[in-house]
Amino acid sequence: MKVAMILKPGKAKVVTLPNGYKDANDMLIKGSYKEFTSSWWDAKVYTPSGIIRVSEKQEDFLNRKRKESIPYPWKGLNDKLYGMRQGELVTLTGGTGLGKSSVTRELEHWLVKNTDDNVGIIALEEDWRRTVDGILSIEANARLYVDQERDKFSEDTLIHMYKTMFDEDKVFIHAHFGTNEIDDIFAKLRYLIVGCDCKWVVVDHLHMLVSQLAEGDERRAIDNIMTRLRSLVEETGAGLILVSHLRRVDGNKGHENGVEVSLSHLRGSNSIGQLSDCVIALERNQQSDDELESRTTKLRVLKSRYTGDVGLATSLVYDSESGRLSEYTDSELIHEDTESLLPF
Repeated sequence: MKVAMILKPGKAKVVTLPNGYKDANDMLIKGSYKEFTSSWWDAKVYTPSGIIRVSEKQEDFLNRKRKESIPYPWKGLNDKLYGMRQGELVTLTGGTGLGKSSVTRELEHWLVKNTDDNVGIIALEEDWRRTVDGILSIEANARLYVDQERDKFSEDTLIHMYKTMFDEDKVFIHAHFGTNEIDDIFAKLRYLIVGCDCKWVVVDHLHMLVSQLAEGDERRAIDNIMTRLRSLVEETGAGLILVSHLRRVDGNKGHENGVEVSLSHLRGSNSIGQLSDCVIALERNQQSDDELESRTTKLRVLKSRYTGDVGLATSLVYDSESGRLSEYTDSELIHEDTESLLPF
């Protein structure tokens, strides 16, 4: 190999002998002249590790493993992203109070209900019971995390829903609220993926991970964490959904007023956008005097490495009674008889 590396590219070939032979002399002694001659003339041109000769890769190109996609709960996202895939890091971002938790709950419930895969959840700002309440609320079409709403359901009904969602031993939740060492969190994340065979993991949220680092430089801390998350996804092939915050924007209007989100608004570091396969932003004017507009969240794709299709994807309307999000197109939302279109 040392000799091959100093020769002009294309001038060195490496002979690979058939199995069972130590060297050319061994083949000569055993009378394998023709086999040695074939090995000699069939020797491939040497290329350094990591460099491939594309002319030799036609079969690999044609017979590659297909990426299986799991659809999102909403058609608008599927039209742009062709679903979500294991081995990808999807970042979900939005301003404070704009519905990141509601969207995350819908995705968690969707993955549990519509796939046979194990799902892991690391929610760093809430107790595991609140996470369970959120998923069961989607199943019940009711805000079970509110005591008064949960009291409307009998214990038998709650047990039935619980068994429906969790009895197959496919949901694993990080059950600790408070400070954690960053290495401990990553150890648990790896355990969920490798030990519990979770094909999908939700991490909510990035900046709680950042707060666990003693470093004073937020950008460097985010770079560190994003690199580790990206490496973990590449190594294990799991699908990871990461929740991230936005920085405050300059000007008179903020994200709570429905400002259009761009990748530059991601808080702390460009590595969030660079290392994510997909970035989905939430936009909502929660301060609008129009009651429908204040409950309508727009999903905007800021990055899609798989399809390259970015821009506004769909609109989700929040039902304050059930806590659910329902998808509507812009034409439906501006219809003069909008009230008849809403499910509440």
